[in-house]
Formats: sequence, C-alpha cells, structure tokens
Amino acid sequence: MPTFNCPLCTRMYARMSQHLVVFHKVQNKDERKLLLALASGRTNIQGCLCPVPGCGKPTTRIDRHLKRHTELTISEKETAMWHCKRKLVIEKIAALRATNPEVPIVSTLDLSPDLDEADVPFEEEDDEEECSNPGCKTKIENLRLQISSLNSKVDTLTSALNELTQKYRRLKRRSESRGAGRLTKETRRLISSVESDPHTSTVQPSSTDLEPSTSQQTQIPEESFHGSALNKFVEDYRTNQLGPDPSPKHTDNVNAKIYRIKKFLTYMAKGKSGLSTLVFLNQTNRIHAWVTSLRHAQMKETTIEYYIQNVSHFISYLAETPPPSCRLSKTVLIGLKREMQTIKKSLKRKVAMHRTAVKTQKESRVLSKDTLLKCLSQAKQAIPTILNLLESDVATTALQWQFYGHMSAYLAALYGHRGGVFQNMLIKEVEEAKESESEHIFLINIMSHKTNQVFGPAQIALTREEYGWMERFLAIRKRLPGGKTAKFFFFTSTTNICKKLITYFREAWKSMGLPGNPSFTDIRTSIASHAKFTHSEDDRMKIAKFMCHDVQTADRFYVTNLSTKQAIEHRMLFEAALQGVDVSSAGVKRHRRKMERPRKRVKASEGDSGDTSGSPEKSPETNQGEEGLSETDDPGQSGEDSGTSSHDRSPVPSPTKTPVITPMRRKLRPRRISPTSIQMVKKIAQMKKVKNKVKRAILKRKAKK
Repeated sequence: MPTFNCPLCTRMYARMSQHLVVFHKVQNKDERKLLLALASGRTNIQGCLCPVPGCGKPTTRIDRHLKRHTELTISEKETAMWHCKRKLVIEKIAALRATNPEVPIVSTLDLSPDLDEADVPFEEEDDEEECSNPGCKTKIENLRLQISSLNSKVDTLTSALNELTQKYRRLKRRSESRGAGRLTKETRRLISSVESDPHTSTVQPSSTDLEPSTSQQTQIPEESFHGSALNKFVEDYRTNQLGPDPSPKHTDNVNAKIYRIKKFLTYMAKGKSGLSTLVFLNQTNRIHAWVTSLRHAQMKETTIEYYIQNVSHFISYLAETPPPSCRLSKTVLIGLKREMQTIKKSLKRKVAMHRTAVKTQKESRVLSKDTLLKCLSQAKQAIPTILNLLESDVATTALQWQFYGHMSAYLAALYGHRGGVFQNMLIKEVEEAKESESEHIFLINIMSHKTNQVFGPAQIALTREEYGWMERFLAIRKRLPGGKTAKFFFFTSTTNICKKLITYFREAWKSMGLPGNPSFTDIRTSIASHAKFTHSEDDRMKIAKFMCHDVQTADRFYVTNLSTKQAIEHRMLFEAALQGVDVSSAGVKRHRRKMERPRKRVKASEGDSGDTSGSPEKSPETNQGEEGLSETDDPGQSGEDSGTSSHDRSPVPSPTKTPVITPMRRKLRPRRISPTSIQMVKKIAQMKKVKNKVKRAILKRKAKK
C-alpha cells in the first residue's frame, strides 16, 4: 500500500485521510481534499508559470516544458514540479479560508510568514551584462554543455542506485535469518561496494528508505520484515490468497487484507523477540487490548469486523499449516481460533446497530419516483443532442464526458445496476447484442461484474432507439482519444476502465437540474426500496435477480424502513384487527376423538396348558370392560341402563397391570406365532400326510402284483 508524507506533520502514513481526520482534526471536506492532493501530488497545474529563473513561461504541461531545461537534474525538476503544486494548493486553501466556511480551516499553510521564500525552488540570479567577446560566448556554451552532460550522468547514476537498492531489498526479504550465510555475505559485499563508491556517495538512501513504512509509528522489529520466517509465512499466505490468476480488484482486496494482518502482528509483537516462533500470539489479554485500540482509533464497527475476520482467517490458516519454526501447540492454536470466534460473536450486536444507523441515514438520500422518471426523460432528450455535436467537427473530450454521464444516468435510473457494470461493459459485448424478433429489444450481457459467480452476466435490455445511441457513439469512437485501441465502451485515452464515471454521472445529474448529489448506490437503493413497497413478492424477486443482488442483501443494506405514510397504513391494520365480534377460541369445549387403546398381551401362567402359540389374548368384551366409560360417554345415557342409577350397575373391572419384562425374561418368553403362520403349518402337515398315504397305497399295489 503506498505511503505519503503528511503535509502538516511531514510523517509517513498509508491512510492519509484517516490520519488527517483523527490526528489533525481536519473536518472540512474541501480542505481535506486539497491536503490529500498535495500529499499524493495529484494536482492539476495547467497554466502554471515555469519556476526556473529567467524563464517564467506559462504552459499547460509544465512537466514537458521542464524537460527542455537540460541544465537541471531530475531531482531539481521534480522539486520544481512539487513547488508549483504546493503553491497552487496553498492558494486554494487561502481562497477557501476567505469564504469563511461553516467548518473551520485547521491547516495554517497559507498563514506561514515565510511562504514566499518556501515556494521559490531556485534562487534568482543577478542580471549581468553578457560579454560581447566571441571567445567568452563560446566558453559559456561549452560550460553549459558540460553541465548538461554531468546532469545526465548524475541521473544515470541515480537510476542505477535506485535499481540496486530495489535488488538489495528483494535479496534481503528472500534471505532467511538463519542458514542464508552465503547470500547474506554477497548482499553485504554488494552494498558495501556501492557505499564505498565515490561517484554514488552523493546520493544515498536513508535508513528509513530501506525499511518498509506503515501507517503507525510503532513498527515490527527489523528481523520480522527482512528475511525472517514470519515474513515468509505472511508472503506465503498472500500467494495462497491471490491464486493463480488474480484480477486487479482481487489483488487490491488481498493487499488490504495483508495490511490489516500486519497491523495485528505489529501490535502483538511490540517489545517481543524471537518472532519466528509465533509465541507472541499466545496473549489473550493483548488481543483484547488490540480490539480496544481499534475503537480508540475511531474506526467504525464494520471496519473492526473486517480486521477481526481477516485475522481470524489468518489464524485458521496458521493452525492448519503452521510453519516449521512455529512453537505453538495445537491446543494453543485451537484456543486462538476460539478466541477470535468469540470476538466476532461479541461484535454482532454493535455491527447490526451501526448498519441500522447507516440505513437510517440512507433514507434521506432515497430518490423519489418522480426524480427517477425526470432523470429518464431529460437524459433521453439530451443524449441525441450530445451525439449530434460529437458527430460534427466540434467533437471534444468534454462532450464525450457529457455523453458518458447522461448515458450512465439513464441506464442506472432504468435498471439500478452498480457502477462497475457500466465500467466493465465491453465494446464487443455491445456489438454482440442480439435483437429479439418479436419485441425488437437488444439484450446486452456483461460478463465482468461483482456478483457474476452467483447471478451470471448482468443484463441490459434496450429498445431500438436506445441501442441506436450506442451504435452512433461506436461509429465515431475512433476520432476520440484512445478510441482506436479501446476495449471498454466507456473508454478513456488509456486502455483502462473509466474510473471517473461517477464524476461524469454527477455532473450530468447536476446539469439536468435534479436534486441531491447521488451515487450509483443511492439509485440502486431507491429502486430496491420502491420495488419492495410497490410490486408483489414474485415481481420483486424478478427485479432483484435482474439487478444482480439477493433480496436478503437488499433488506440488509439497500431497502429502507417504512415511511410515515406506510407506518400509518400498518397502524390501521392493527386497529382493524381489534374491531368486530370476538371470535377467540377461549372457553370453547373441544371434543376429543375417541381413541382405541391397544389390546395388551399378558404372559401365560404356569398352570395353562402347553400352548406354544403364545399367550392368550383377551376378548373384545374384556377389553371393553377394562376401558370403562370413554371421555365423551354420559353416565345417564348408556342404552338399557339409562333408567337405573349408578349404584345398580355391575362394577367395572379395573385394568390388569402389565407385568414388567426384563431383557432376561424377554429371552425366555415363548415364541409368538401369528394365526396365519399356524394355518400354513397345518396345511403343510396335512399335505405331507396325504402324500405319505399315496406312497403307501402305491407300495401295497406293487406288492400284490
């Protein structure tokens, strides 16, 4: 992750925006943008005057102009560029302070008394009269040529030193803290030879340049970053996460994950030695303190959740494939995994509350249906006009950006796709769109987007008129910068995607006179909310699938809560539920259906005859007597006995208690044979008797003969 020098405290930080807000309390957004532009160097200095003494030429490309000054070295040219950008940013800060904004300006760069002196990169030379002697002029020209050649040599040596420094860093990272003696000796010999070279002694990297910088002042000891087993293990984890063919987005996500893991290791390893053993991770109290430090850094709950998820995944990877130098037992690793799971569980409530608060804030940014319809109608009128201007001789990049803004606004208000869908839309995909013969609709399938693994390609259905806009733009794209080699529909002068598409969208939104300053996500949220409260559940599922997002995800992040009008309608439903006759089931006698009790088998007594067919069963009359009266029978209405009193009836026999059968008794019980089996046995025995009689009769007849 790149690091920059803070323009206020001149320290190196990776999260510069967070540092300005948390440490310097820069709350003004415009001021923070200017300071971030000054730190990163991304400042537009078109029309700036050349800072070289004696030149002062106004130019739109100061970088190209400075190349003509061969008397300057590369470092001097970079210094001149930096001073031009710094002067422009300070002027903008002074102009912002003059407007007296509601959020006060914190920085004092424009109030410094030695501002003019600091912004002069070169000292003014005294104007001297040139000598009219031709020999002097020739000597001056020769000296200038020598200076130019010396500057080119300095630049060559500086570039060679930078390459050598990079090689040194790579060698030192690859080398192990143990067992890499030959490689270490060669590296040290190479560095010592470079440091002893008198030609390169003027430009040497500082000790801070040779060490990786982080956004915190406390860093992991040097041995953990340069060639240690811990650093090698982290790099192996990075390789495992990247996979064989990572996309640029996936690479950025993995780099962010490694950054968070290194922040965790930095905190845990502070003041410890022998980091390759990973024993410093076995500190539960310090893990809890690390979570507390994230909150003290004023991180949001969702950001803390990302940190903990990344660290938890890293510890799981460590538990499954520990390095050879690891001295943590399996019990300790399981305990660390359990601890991270507990921390994640403790964050669920706070994360849910934070998401609810963010969801409530989104309600103010939800666009009404009238606004979205107005966007569609005005964009539909503006796009043909812009295309007419692009097809004429006055085609400029400004018109190209206007077309991008209006076209993306029209498609976003129509389908609610993410901005990445429009950015990744290829020219090939637009040209391969097929027209439906019945509906005359062109369907564009965009393969590369965020949720293509779940929902497949993102689709955009266009009418003949809408698809004609795209065809007209593709017909003139070769006249625009980068159009000949363009791959994406919304292309730029380079071959990359249009990263400023959201800027062009907001400019078009503002030019149409629509309220607010929404993003593609705000439009997506609005469409998902309107679909929930307007359409049926089946239609809402269709819209969600076409937008390439899950309904549960929409309810969790996109769809807003009920409005005041909708809440009143729900209240009326509650009030209507309390009106009318009380039809509650309380006090109503429920009749139970009469259930027959299963007949119970009783073990045969010892005095019974030797019946091997099983214990005798009670007759239905006996069972009926055992059951007695059912729950629904009335004692006063029982057939012939209805006129008699209850004491005249015969006593009802009590049910026989079922004997307890132990496992041993169950083995000794006689085998029970069903009546069907008994009949079959009798038939077989009878057939055998008949067969024997037939055989005897045949034998008798043979004997008589």
